Amino acid sequence: MKTLACVLLLALRAAAATYYVDPAGNNRNDGLSPQSAWRTLLKVGISTFQPGDVILFKRDAVWNEWLTPPSSGASGNPIKFDAYGNGQPPEFTGYYATSNSQWTNTAGNVWQIALSATQPISQLNFVRFGTKWGNSQSTESGLAHDRDWFYDPVAQNLYVWAASGNPVTHFGSVTPIILSGQAVININGVSNIEIQHIKLDWYDGYGVQVQGASDHIWLANMMADSRVPNATVPIGFYFHPSGTPGDIHIYNTDAHRNYVGYRFDGTPMAIELKNCRAYANRTYGLMDNTAAVTYSYCHFYANNIATGISTDIIGTPGPINGGHNIAADTPPSVRGFMQYPARITVTYDDPGLIDGSHQYIESLLPMIQSKGVPLSIAG
Repeated sequence: MKTLACVLLLALRAAAATYYVDPAGNNRNDGLSPQSAWRTLLKVGISTFQPGDVILFKRDAVWNEWLTPPSSGASGNPIKFDAYGNGQPPEFTGYYATSNSQWTNTAGNVWQIALSATQPISQLNFVRFGTKWGNSQSTESGLAHDRDWFYDPVAQNLYVWAASGNPVTHFGSVTPIILSGQAVININGVSNIEIQHIKLDWYDGYGVQVQGASDHIWLANMMADSRVPNATVPIGFYFHPSGTPGDIHIYNTDAHRNYVGYRFDGTPMAIELKNCRAYANRTYGLMDNTAAVTYSYCHFYANNIATGISTDIIGTPGPINGGHNIAADTPPSVRGFMQYPARITVTYDDPGLIDGSHQYIESLLPMIQSKGVPLSIAG
């Protein structure tokens, strides 16, 4: 009987397939070789996979799409999503670069572009003009100043106002962020999933979201780097599964320039965060409201930059320190600098909540002014 069980197990594993995805591919292909690769993440999301199947995305390739793993693996035989080839990790991004030739002058200073993506662009919250964010308007007729923009989701047309000629020439670049209001990778109600070697950026919702009845999840060697200043999102890695999952692992990942780097909610039993980093998130590097997260060998630095007071880890009751973490406020070894698209300012929030707070901020003014950092007041 044991021999028969082993033979059946080996037969099931032998039947597992490897699929390839390449922006130069074709969804009519079988996907079973680099030469017959699929083209889109949407094709992956509407397909059905078996335990042990492997889905590989081409390195140095870019997709303006989100991914929803559609099937579950099995115990000891997960479905794997990974990279193939040489070069940089596959990039799933909301950064939609436009060129001069794509823009048409409709009237006066108003210019139009038809946005086209594999998945419908049902909403648009951010458009970047050069290094500055634009101003959303509710109608096309409301466009009146540089960087004003209006989006028609039915026609998928973007309209902008430019003072002198083609907007790409005038501003240097015009870039809508088209992954808006959803997760770039959405793990929802599937289990025994392994994902690694993928870069996620320029999103205003979630880099990775784990929700529903999902368990036995491994995420490794990934980066979620938003750079979009969208209220209380984006969140780099957001876990709020239903039930009481106890086998979720996050290894060697980075969550930078989000609102929160890593956030955990719900009633999970055990989550492991190991050798991960979170830098320059607008609030916290790690927020755990489950008491199920154990973090070790991690480095959280320069978070809560919205207030200028470094707060890397928070939560009720908070995560478990598994040891070997780099001490708070220890700067990383710098191999290169990254910056937010807009200039950094210091914001003084709700000055009327505490008596005497204005005297405190006045005492800081000489230092702020000497650094040349703009100060703003939020009521």
